[in-house]
Amino acid sequence: MFKIKKSKITNEKIIVFSALIYIIIFALFYPKFYGSSDEQEYLHGAYLLRAGSLFATEPYQSYEFPFNGEKYVYTNFIGQSVLLLPFTFLGWESAFLSGLLVHLFGTFIFYKILKKLNIDTKNTLLYLFFPPFLYLSRTLFNNLATAVILLTGFYFYISDNRKHHIVSGFLFGLACVFRYTAIIGFLSFALVLFFNNRKKLLNFIIGFSPIAVFVLMYNNFIFGGPFNTVHYLIPECFSELGFHVFSISYAPQHLLEYSAALLILYPLMLLAPFAYKGKYKYEILSIILFGIGFYSLFWYSGFEGRIFDFILGTRYLTFIFPFFLISYATVNRKFIRRLKLPYNRSFWILIFGLFLNLILMFSMHQDFVSGRYEVFRQIYENTNDNSLIIGTLDDFTYFLPKGYPPRNYLNAGDDSCVYGGSERLENILTENIGNSKHNSTYIIRVRYSNQKYRTERDFARALAQNYDAELIYNMTAPHYLEIYEVNKSFKTIK
Repeated sequence: MFKIKKSKITNEKIIVFSALIYIIIFALFYPKFYGSSDEQEYLHGAYLLRAGSLFATEPYQSYEFPFNGEKYVYTNFIGQSVLLLPFTFLGWESAFLSGLLVHLFGTFIFYKILKKLNIDTKNTLLYLFFPPFLYLSRTLFNNLATAVILLTGFYFYISDNRKHHIVSGFLFGLACVFRYTAIIGFLSFALVLFFNNRKKLLNFIIGFSPIAVFVLMYNNFIFGGPFNTVHYLIPECFSELGFHVFSISYAPQHLLEYSAALLILYPLMLLAPFAYKGKYKYEILSIILFGIGFYSLFWYSGFEGRIFDFILGTRYLTFIFPFFLISYATVNRKFIRRLKLPYNRSFWILIFGLFLNLILMFSMHQDFVSGRYEVFRQIYENTNDNSLIIGTLDDFTYFLPKGYPPRNYLNAGDDSCVYGGSERLENILTENIGNSKHNSTYIIRVRYSNQKYRTERDFARALAQNYDAELIYNMTAPHYLEIYEVNKSFKTIK
C-alpha cells in the first residue's frame, strides 16, 4: 500500500493563498476610475514626466497647476508620479495596478520583518487585510507607497549590517519624495538613535543625505527656493481658506477621532504600541506619537458621519500604520486572552470577518468610482475633441493633457489664485472662450449626489447665461451633470 504524504498547512501557504484571493477580488472589482482630484494630479504628473516636463505653458492645459509668474507648475509630490509613469505606457486604466503591486510588496516586507523579530508570521494577514490598506490599494493616492517605503526602510534598520543602516536612511529619505511629511519618520528614528546608538545614527544620516539634497534641489527648481513649497508659490490660495492650516485648536477633536478609529479598525489597536515590549519599541512608539501629534494639529478631518470615515479619516496616518501593526502582531494574543477568549479561534474569526470586509469594501468603492466614471464618460461623449471645457471646483479631475481624448480645461470658479488672480483669470477666459483655436467651448456643471450641496457649483449656470450657452446634455443619476455649449456670439464677462 502506498502512503499518501499529508501536506502541512504552514503560515506561508495560508499567506500566499490569502494574497491570491486578494488578487482575484481586486481583478473582479478592478477600479473603473479614481475618486479625487489628488489622484488626477499624480496621474497628470506621470504624463508630464513622460513628456519630459513638469510645467505647462498654456493655462487651459495646466488643469489647476498654479502660475508662478512665467508658467504653470506641477506642485504635488513627485514620487507617486514617478511610480505611475511606467503604467502610462499601457493606458491610464493600468495605473491602478500600482496599488495592487505596492500592497503585495508591503505584505511581503511585513512578513519578512515579523520573521526577523520572531513574531508569529500568520499576523501578516492582519497587514494584508487591513481595511485602510485595502482601500488605498484601489486608489492612486501616495499614502500607501509612502508607508511601504518606510516599512522597507525599517526592514533594513533592524539589521546588524552597517550598509543596511545606510540603505535604511536612504529609504526613509525616499519616502519624503512621496510625501514631505514622511520626514517625521526619519526625525523620530533619528531622535531615538541619538540617545541609544549614535554610530548607527551616523550611517542612517549618510543614507538620508542624498535624498535630502535632491528634495532641496527639486524645491529650488519648482518653487524657486530650497525650502519653498506650494504654500510659498500661491500664498493667496491658502489665505483665502479663512482658517489656519495648522492650529492647536484642532487637536482635541482630531485626537478623539483618531483614537476612536484606532480602537475600532482592529480591536484595541490604539493600545498596542504602549503594550509592546519587543525590540525597537522606542522607534515604533516615537514615530506613532509624532505622527498622530503632527496630524492632530492639521486642519483636515475626513470624519463626516459616513460608514467609511474610520478609513477615509485616517488616510494621513497611513505612514504609521505598519508600525501599529508590528506592535499589534505581538500583543493581540495578550488582548484576546485578557478578554477570556480562545486565541486561535478568535484570530481566525477576525480574519474571516476581514475577508468579508474585503469584498464589501471593494464593492462599495466600485459603486463610488463607477458614478465618477459615468460623469467622465458622458463629458467625453457629449463634447468634441480639441474643445475647451469650463468648470468649477474639482471638475478638472476629468481631464488630462495626455491619456484621455484631447480636451482643454479652465476653472472659472473660486480658484482664480492658481491662475495669478481673478483679473488675470478673467482675461484668460475672455481670450479663450469661443476662440477658434478651440474646436468648441462648453461649460459643465457637476454636482455629486453623495456630497453636500455647494453654491459654487451654481457659478457654472450663471456663466452659461452670461455667454448665451445652450444646454445640450443633462444627467441626474448617478450624479448631476449639465453640459452647455457656448454660441459663437457671446457676451463679455460682467
